[in-house]
Amino acid sequence: MAKGFLLITLLCAAVFIPARAVRAQADLKSLTKQAQAGNVSAQSLLGELYTSGRGVPEDDDQAAKWLRKAAEQGDEDAEYDLGYLYQSGKGVRQDDSQAAVWYRKAAERGNFWADVNLGFLYEHGRGVKQDYSEAARLYRAAADHDFAPAEYNLGVLYERGRGVEKDDSQAAKWYLKAAQAGNPKAQNNLGCMYTSGRGVDQDDAQAAEWFQKAASSGLGEAQFNLAATYESGRATDPNGAGALYWYRKAADAGIEQAKSAVERLERLGNQQTPSQVPGASQVSGAN
Repeated sequence: MAKGFLLITLLCAAVFIPARAVRAQADLKSLTKQAQAGNVSAQSLLGELYTSGRGVPEDDDQAAKWLRKAAEQGDEDAEYDLGYLYQSGKGVRQDDSQAAVWYRKAAERGNFWADVNLGFLYEHGRGVKQDYSEAARLYRAAADHDFAPAEYNLGVLYERGRGVEKDDSQAAKWYLKAAQAGNPKAQNNLGCMYTSGRGVDQDDAQAAEWFQKAASSGLGEAQFNLAATYESGRATDPNGAGALYWYRKAADAGIEQAKSAVERLERLGNQQTPSQVPGASQVSGAN
């Protein structure tokens, strides 16, 4: 990795997205009546609605109540959602071991989000005995079905050599798959690999392109890396305005190195001129 560039290598728990991203809203009174009568689909949907606050006041206790009823009847989506509640401590006492129990049930039914979150627990030894090989197996199960969060996490394991033999070319392969699917962290890490020539042919232009994509999504590390690219002139002529613009964005995102870079460039008299900054207009909140 080139000195000064920020590579994201820490695995993060998958962001919770209900397994049923789009479901028809049902009349709450009718849905509740069906759930009380033991209809598993109604119980599962009612739990999801209480979790998300869609159409009803958000209520984690009610969510946990109905999701448990559905999960105990073998509803895959409810099993995953209940695992998430245990992992996050919403509506139930926080308990990673219980999260693992419910994620495993959902994963065995083919739920890719459950694969990712259960893999995270194994990678970090939370609620289960730490097992990098099992984490890699779970990530691969979802990655082999083009699931971008799993592709990114599997890339990280290959880069670190955890649960798999360290292999930068394999890391780059999985980062590329996730990056092409729009995963900002994979885009940033792939940019770092192009910068250093690890697992891919060294290519500053490709690095800048991937940093740009991730930076435009608001990822602070990528904004810092893009700023460093502009400042160094690795892919273009040195561009102080571009560097300062993206360092400021990264600083606003909480990247400490960016804050000192902003101070340094401001002392040198660089001014923010977004019209000179490629991609600035693509970022929400650009001046």
